Amino acid sequence: MKAYAFQVPKLLEPRRIEPGLWEGPVPGVSPVAKLEGCVSILQITGASLKHMRSELSEMEAFLKTSLENRTNVPGSLTNSYLVERLRQIKALSESASFQGRALLNGKSGVLANMTGEGLRFVRGSALVQSSNAGGYPVAIERAAKPASLVGPELVNTQTLSAESMLVIAQGQQEVRYRLSQTEDPKSLVAGLQRALWQAGLELSACLSVDGRLVLMHNRLGSGGNFKGMSLNTRILSNEPGEFSQADPGEDIKGRIGMEKALGDGGFLIGVPDSKRVAGLVLHYGGKIEHPGQIVGYADVAQKGILVPLDANDERKERLSIPAVNPKTLSVGVANQSGFTALEEIKGSSEIERMDSLKLVKNAQQELVDLSEELKWKENTYVDLAIKLLRQGIAPQEAGEELLELRADKATKMAQDLKNMLGSDFHNIGQDRLA
Repeated sequence: MKAYAFQVPKLLEPRRIEPGLWEGPVPGVSPVAKLEGCVSILQITGASLKHMRSELSEMEAFLKTSLENRTNVPGSLTNSYLVERLRQIKALSESASFQGRALLNGKSGVLANMTGEGLRFVRGSALVQSSNAGGYPVAIERAAKPASLVGPELVNTQTLSAESMLVIAQGQQEVRYRLSQTEDPKSLVAGLQRALWQAGLELSACLSVDGRLVLMHNRLGSGGNFKGMSLNTRILSNEPGEFSQADPGEDIKGRIGMEKALGDGGFLIGVPDSKRVAGLVLHYGGKIEHPGQIVGYADVAQKGILVPLDANDERKERLSIPAVNPKTLSVGVANQSGFTALEEIKGSSEIERMDSLKLVKNAQQELVDLSEELKWKENTYVDLAIKLLRQGIAPQEAGEELLELRADKATKMAQDLKNMLGSDFHNIGQDRLA
């Protein structure tokens, strides 16, 4: 399952090329040698991602232990541990490089400086174009909101003594929460929240200012329908013993740089036929004062690497490696604690540890998806390089059949390429990881 609910843009797309690495003819460096350099880049990047996943795995194990065993670990100690692990992940992002070129801090992909409260950069594809001075304005026609259910009756001693069970259902999942004889408003919210988390429901429980029970989906958008019931009272149901449907959420609607964008929850995604922002993914979780309000600007720079597709170095496409660090991982992931990205996770309370674990697991899946995509490109470039070597210098169109992945041959192709490149391999690939 993808880490994002929407379709994440691919790293590489064969159109609208801008200046980049190895632009134009480079004396003494053949297209095949350039391809081998790209293979090295992908291998180094993949190794760094593996180390990041190891750090995240240790964080996951630590958080799981503290939650499952309910260990009395001080919040300050938990926070110190998380901060140190996040620092290690950031250091891995900054240190990954090939021949002096940084690979995982955005300088081999899309960089974006954001202005505007609540507006965050998530990712950019190889099709994203650099913005002019000032950046792309981000205009919101409709802010995203989550599905929510507010009970009609106040939660107090009288209603709690009359109530025995609350039932919350989402899809095929259902949580039945039995109230204790000593239940009070505070224990109701805490117990119900834990039951929802244990069942894997992305819902938060709280009390409104006037003392009503509120259930809210953690994720912004239209995909979070659920319903709730209170058996004997109107704490949750409009009529005791009957389910009440939550008010539906809404997806964000807006434009990036005056171009159409797809809304998915709080994510704005440049559509594929956009001229400048195709595959640019932003997240906005704030509110607007009026439709069409400009909530901020995205100052975007495309730094992707040009990759040759033929023996004459005339056809190229772009490899755009996203920035991977605590600031860009798990952006917009639903959680009750208000964490907007992995960099903000904490463990001062049980709820924060629950939400931190969720963001850590999401970040791991993001890195798995990215690693698989990079490995696919690595095998593709090896295959392409061998085809060019075997076909001589005759130009060859790189259609689907040329870029086809053959995983069972990847190891053999890599060894063949190393043997065939000779001195070019030694000069261009000397920084390649073992």
